Amino acid sequence: MYPQQRKYPRKVCWPRGLLAILFVLTAVPVLADLHTTPNWFDSNGTASQPDWHYRVPIVVSSAVSNSSTIVVDVDFDALLSDLGISGTFDANSPRVVRSGGEPADVQQFTDSVYMDATDATNNGRGEVRFIHQDSGSTTYYLYFDITENGTKSAWSAADTINGNFEFAETGDQDVAGWSVDADSGFDAEVRPSENPSVNSDTTGSNTAYVTTDGTPHNGQYAFLMGARSRNEPNSASPAVTISRQIDVPSSDPGELTLRYRLEGWDSSADGASQYDYVRIRLVGSSTVELVGPDAGNYNLLPYSPNYGTNVVSSGQSGYGQYNGWDTDTSGGRHYSPAMTLAAGSEPWFTVSADLSAFTGQTVTLEITSSHYQDYRSWVHVDDVQWSVAAATLGSPQAFGTDITAPTAAAAGATLVLSAEVDAQPSAVVADIFDDSDAAVAAGIVLYDDGTHGDAAADDGQWTNDGSDTASPTVTVPVATALGVQWKTVLYALDESGSLVSATDGLVHIPGQASAESQANYYNIDEQAFTIVEAAAELSTSTKIVVDLNGGSLYPGDVLRYTITLIESAGVAATGVRITDTIPANLSDFTVVSIPTGAVDASTPDGTGANGSGYLDVIDIDVSAYGSTTVVFDVTVDASAPSGISIDNTATVSLDGDTAASPQAATMTVASPPSSGTKQLYLASNTDLSRTPPSTQEYQRINRNNDNTWTLTPALATDFQIDDGEDIAVTLLLRSDGYWGNVTLDLELSSSGTTTGTIGTLDGQSLFLNGTVQAYTFTFTASGVTDLAAGSALQLIVSNTSSGGGWSSSRVRVYTLSGDDISQVALATDTVINVDMIAFYDAAYPDGQTVVSASPGDTVYVRATVSDPFGSFDISGAGVEITGPSTTGSYAMTEVEDSGDATKIYEYALTLPTIGSDGTWTAVVTAAEGTEGTITHQQTASLTVGAPLLTVLKSAGSATAAPGSLITYTVQVVNTGTGEAVNIELDDAMSPYTALRIAYDGSGTLPFDLVSGPTGLTLGTPVYSDDGATYGYGPLVSEGGGAPAGYDANVSHWRLPINGSLAGSGEGFIMRYQVIVK
Repeated sequence: MYPQQRKYPRKVCWPRGLLAILFVLTAVPVLADLHTTPNWFDSNGTASQPDWHYRVPIVVSSAVSNSSTIVVDVDFDALLSDLGISGTFDANSPRVVRSGGEPADVQQFTDSVYMDATDATNNGRGEVRFIHQDSGSTTYYLYFDITENGTKSAWSAADTINGNFEFAETGDQDVAGWSVDADSGFDAEVRPSENPSVNSDTTGSNTAYVTTDGTPHNGQYAFLMGARSRNEPNSASPAVTISRQIDVPSSDPGELTLRYRLEGWDSSADGASQYDYVRIRLVGSSTVELVGPDAGNYNLLPYSPNYGTNVVSSGQSGYGQYNGWDTDTSGGRHYSPAMTLAAGSEPWFTVSADLSAFTGQTVTLEITSSHYQDYRSWVHVDDVQWSVAAATLGSPQAFGTDITAPTAAAAGATLVLSAEVDAQPSAVVADIFDDSDAAVAAGIVLYDDGTHGDAAADDGQWTNDGSDTASPTVTVPVATALGVQWKTVLYALDESGSLVSATDGLVHIPGQASAESQANYYNIDEQAFTIVEAAAELSTSTKIVVDLNGGSLYPGDVLRYTITLIESAGVAATGVRITDTIPANLSDFTVVSIPTGAVDASTPDGTGANGSGYLDVIDIDVSAYGSTTVVFDVTVDASAPSGISIDNTATVSLDGDTAASPQAATMTVASPPSSGTKQLYLASNTDLSRTPPSTQEYQRINRNNDNTWTLTPALATDFQIDDGEDIAVTLLLRSDGYWGNVTLDLELSSSGTTTGTIGTLDGQSLFLNGTVQAYTFTFTASGVTDLAAGSALQLIVSNTSSGGGWSSSRVRVYTLSGDDISQVALATDTVINVDMIAFYDAAYPDGQTVVSASPGDTVYVRATVSDPFGSFDISGAGVEITGPSTTGSYAMTEVEDSGDATKIYEYALTLPTIGSDGTWTAVVTAAEGTEGTITHQQTASLTVGAPLLTVLKSAGSATAAPGSLITYTVQVVNTGTGEAVNIELDDAMSPYTALRIAYDGSGTLPFDLVSGPTGLTLGTPVYSDDGATYGYGPLVSEGGGAPAGYDANVSHWRLPINGSLAGSGEGFIMRYQVIVK
C-alpha cells in the first residue's frame, strides 16, 4: 500500500516548539537511501547552497593514461527525462567529481558545442571535457542540476582547458590557459562569429574590400592574431605569440590537433621567413615545426595566405591578392606539389601531431604570427586539444534520503521523526503506516530550522518531535502490541516537476515502476520500526574535567572529573553502574562524591589497567528526566612528560548493557618553567650583555689595575643564580707587551637594587704570549644569588701580577676572537618563560579569553613571554596547532613589546566550517637570545563545536479531564561542546488548555526556574493570542472564558533565558502550569 498521491508544500515555516519526550530506540535493519559509493558531492554542507541534486557516472577505461583529455557529449535534458522530471537545466551546474569526492582540477562544460559541432546555447546539452587524474578503470561523476533548485556559479574559467577559447569574452586578451604576447597595434584577442569587410590596408588605396569569414570553427569564439582590424604598424617577427603548456600522458599519448584559418593579402615562401607568416611549433625535449616556412608542407598546411615573396602577377603567385594561395592571377599553380584550394577560399586547416616523441613531458605549444608592414593578413586559432579519450556515460542518479529515527518507539509515545538528505530539499514529509499497512498519518512535515526538536538550524538534519500541536507527528496508542512493526515512508522533495508521479519533487529511478516507493524513487526512504516497552535513556550523559590549580596543566596539578548521568526518555533508571579506568600518568585517585544510595566499589592506586586506580560506582538511581553526578579527583604525576595527552572515557551501564560512554576533553601536560644557562657576553670594554658582540675590541689591564664589565641594561625581573652551582667565566687573553707570567683575580658581584658579591676566584697565574687564547675560570656561587629587578651583575677582573717589567705584566681582554667570545655563564632556573597562553575571540589588544568556539570562528592564540634580562632577549615565538582536521606549525606575530620584561605574541586561527568539532591544542614555544638552546613551551586547549540543546518536556499527569491542573516540566541540557547563549523557549499552547498566570498561584510569572547554573535567570516572557504576532498582554484572569487565575487567550508564548549554558551537560529545569478547559 502506498501513500495517497498529492502535492506537498515546498517550504514551510512553523513556530518553534519544545521537544517532546525522547524514548529509547532499538536498532532494526533499515533501508538507507543515501549515496555512499561514493558519497554525494557537496562543496559546503548539505544545508548551504549550492547543492547538487543529480549526477551521472562517467566511466573511464583503464587503458586511458593520466593527463589525457576526457571528452563526453551530454544531453542533460534527456537525462532529466530519464529521471522522470522536468525543469530548466542550469548550464552553470555541471561539475566533474572524482571518485574520492573532490572536483576534477581542470574541467569545462561548453554549452555551444555538441557532437563536435557548433550548437545552440541553452538547449540542455553540450560538451564536457576534463583532464584525467586517476589510474586504472575509474568512475567520475558528472553532477548537474536545474535552476529551480537554486542557481549555481559557473566553474572558474581559470581551471578550464579552454583550448576552444569559449571561456572568454569578446576582446579578451588575457585568456585562461594561454599566454599572450603581442606588439602594440596588432590583433591578439578573442573574437565572436562575425564577417567584417576588410581590405589590404585601411587607406583603401590598395585593394577592394572583401567580406571575410570570421566564424569560429566550433562554438562561439576563436582567437584572432595578426592584422585584420588594424594596419600593421611596423614589421615584427613575431608580432603576436600565443602559447600554452601541455602535460603529455606517460603512455599512449595520442595526438595534438588544432584548427587554424589564414586570411589576407600578404605572402611568404618556404625557408624565407619573410613578410607575413605563421609558425606553429611544439617545444619539448626537441622542437617540431608543425606549420611554418621551415615545415615544407605549404600545400597541406599553408602558413601564409599567398605563396611567394614577390607581387602576384599572371606568371607568379605572391602578395597582393586575397587568399590566393599558390595561384597567380591567371589561375596557374606555383607550389609543388600543387594545392587544390581555390583562390579566395577561407578554409579551416587541421593540424595533427603525434605526441609519442614527447611522452611524459610538459611541452609548450607555441603559435606565432610575423608581419611586414604592408598588406594585412591574420589567422584564427580554434579547438586545440590533445590526448583525447572517450568515456562512457552511465544511468543518471538523484540525491537520496535516509530515515534516522524512529528505529523503535514505545507504546504511548509521540513519534520523533528525523532524517538526513544528500542535498538540500524543498520539503521533507513523511507518512506513517501501522503493522497492517494502514495509513496512520500522512504529510508529516520535518524541519531543519532549529524548531520542532531540530537540534540546529541548517545542518542537513530534518526533525519533527511532535511537540507543536500545529504540526503534529503520531502518538502510538498505549494498547499497541509490543514487537509489531510500523513503517515510516519519507519523501525528500526537490523543486522539479514529475513526469511519472502525481507528486512533484520525486525523482524516478530509470526503468522502475511508477508507484511511490523507495524501490522506484531516489528520494523516498522506507524504514520499519518496532513498537517496544518504554525504557530509560542515558545516552546524553556527559563528563567534564577541570584543572583545580587553574592555568596550564603541570605535573602535580589536581584534575576534577564530573560525570553527569542524564535520563532523557522519561523513564526512571535504577541499578546504573559507572566504571572508569583511570589513565596513566595520574595518581592519588579519590572519589569525591556519589549519589545518595549508590555504592562506591572503586579501587585505589595500584589497581586498574594503568595502575592508577579504577572507578566503580554501582546501584545508582536516576529519576525520569532527572540527572545525578559522580565526582572524583586525580593528581598529575610529577614524572608526566611534557606534551602528553590525558584522555578519559567513562562507561555507563544499565541492565548489563552499555548505555553511554561520556568522554572528557583532552588535557595536555605543559612543561614547567625552563632552566638552563644564561650567557652574559663582554660586549664592549665596559658592558656585559645578552647580545653577543659583532666587532672585536680589547681592554688593556695594567698591573695593579682592574676593569669592570656591568650588565646593561639591568635585570628587568627578579633573577636567581643556582646556589652552589659553578660559574664559568671565559676570557680571551693575550699579553699586551712582552711575553710573561700574569696573575688575575676574578669577582662576580651585583650592584643596583641588590648589592653584594656572588663569587670570587683569586690568584689565577697564566703565561701569556702574543696570541689570543681562551681561558675558562670556574668558581662557585656562594654569596648573593637572589637578585631583585633593577640589579646589575658585574664582572671585575684585577691584574695582581708582581715582579718583572710593566710591559710583561699588561693583559689584553678581547671581546671576541674567531668563533670564541668572552662571557660569563650562569646556571639559573629563571630564563625564558611562556607566562600565559590562551585563546581569544578578537585580535590584540581586544577580545576576551574563550575555552570554546564554533566551526567557522576566527580565534586568536595569544601568549605572554617573559625573560628576566628584558624583552630584547626574547627572540621569537611559534605555535603548533593540532586539531581534528589540521596540524601545522606557524610563526606568531609580535603584537606588543613592553620594553621591560615581556612581549606578547599572537596567531589568528580560522576554524574550518567542516571537520573542526573536537579539541584543538596550541603549543607555544618561545626562544631566547641568539644561542637557540633554551626554549619554553606552554599549552592551551580549545573545544570546538556547536551547542546542542536537548529539550525534554514532561507532563505531571498522563491523563487529564476538564478542570484538571497539569504541571509541565521542561529540562534543557546542552549536550554539545559549544556554549549556548541567547536561549529562548517557544511553545504553542494546546487549544484545550489555559495558561496559569502565576505559578502555584503565588509566583510573579507563569514560569518557575527550578534549577540552573549560577547567573542563569528567566527573562521577560511575551505572549501571542493568534500565533502570528506577539504583544498580547498583560495576562488577564478569566481571559477567554478560563477560570480565575488562568488566561485562555494565550495561544503561544516565548521565554528568553538570561545567561548561558556551558557545553558537555550543563542545563536548567523550569516548569509552568495549565488547566484543561
